Amino acid sequence: MSTPVNSLAIAVAQAAWSMFAAGNLRGAVELGERGLHALDVERSWSSQRIDAALVIGRISAVANFQGDGGFGDGGFNRTIAIGEEAADEARKLDDVEREAAAYDVAGLAHYYADMMWLTETYEGASGYFERARRLLEPDRPGLASVLLHQALVEERLGRFEAAEPLFLRSAELAEAAGEELTLSYAVRHLAFGHQRRGDLGRALADAERSLAIRRRLGLRPYLPLTLLAVADIRRARGERGEADALCAEALAEARAMHLSCGEVFALLSQATAARVAGNRDQARGLLEEAAGVARRIGYLRWIKAVESAQSSFA
Repeated sequence: MSTPVNSLAIAVAQAAWSMFAAGNLRGAVELGERGLHALDVERSWSSQRIDAALVIGRISAVANFQGDGGFGDGGFNRTIAIGEEAADEARKLDDVEREAAAYDVAGLAHYYADMMWLTETYEGASGYFERARRLLEPDRPGLASVLLHQALVEERLGRFEAAEPLFLRSAELAEAAGEELTLSYAVRHLAFGHQRRGDLGRALADAERSLAIRRRLGLRPYLPLTLLAVADIRRARGERGEADALCAEALAEARAMHLSCGEVFALLSQATAARVAGNRDQARGLLEEAAGVARRIGYLRWIKAVESAQSSFA
C-alpha cells in the first residue's frame, strides 16, 4: 500500500539515484540519509519502502568504495545494516526476490569493506551472496547481480577458474534481462581474464563494450575505473597515445566527481607511463600525489598499492 511516507521515500530514492548518476555522490548520500530518516518515521514496511532502502544502500556502498561519502564513520557497516533490515522485512512479506536483493546489497558492502581494509577473507560477503543465490536459482530476476558478486570474490581470492564461469553466466542472464549495469561489470571482468591470458584483442573488445554501456547509461561514477581498464589494455598493446588520453579522461572525471579511488589509480597509471617513458621525476611526483590522496582517505588497499609502486623506485 502506498502511504505518504512510502511515496516520500520512493521519491527521495529516485532523486538520490539521479544525483548519483550525474556524479554528485556526496549529495546523493546526504539525500539518501534523509530518505532513511523518513522511513524511520513509520515502522510498517512495504515492497516500495524496501526498494527505496536498497537504492539508498547501493548508493552508499559505491560512495564508500569510491572514497566520497557514505554514512559518516559507520560507512560500510551502515550499508550492511540497511541490507539486513530490508531482508528481514522482505521475509515477513514473503518476498523472495527483494529478500535476495537485500542480501546482495549487504554482501556488496561487506565485500568492499574487506577489500579496502585488506582483511580479504570475504567470508561475510560470501555468506550473504550464497543466501541470495539459494533464493534466486535457477533463474529468478536478480540472479545475474548475485553471480557477478560471487565471481568478484573468487577473482579477489585468485581463483580465476572458478570466477570466469560465474562472470559468463552473469553476463548471459544480465543481457537477457536487460540489466545493463550488471552486464557492464561482467564483461569488464571477463576482459581482465583475457588480459591475464595475453589475449589483448578479446580483452580490449570486452573492456570497450563495458565502457560503451556505461557511457550510454549515463552513470558517471562508473566511468573512471572502466576508462583505466581500457587504457591499461591499450598500453599493453603498445597504443600509448590512446592509453594516455583515456587515463587523462579518467583522472579528470574522478577529480570532477571527487572520486578518490579513480584519482589514485589514474595517478598510478600515469606514473607507470611516465616511468616507462624514462621520466622518473615526473613519475615520482605523480606517485606523491597518489600517496597524498590515499593517506587522506585512509583505505589500506590504496596505501599499499601506492607504497608498492613507490618501492620500485628505491
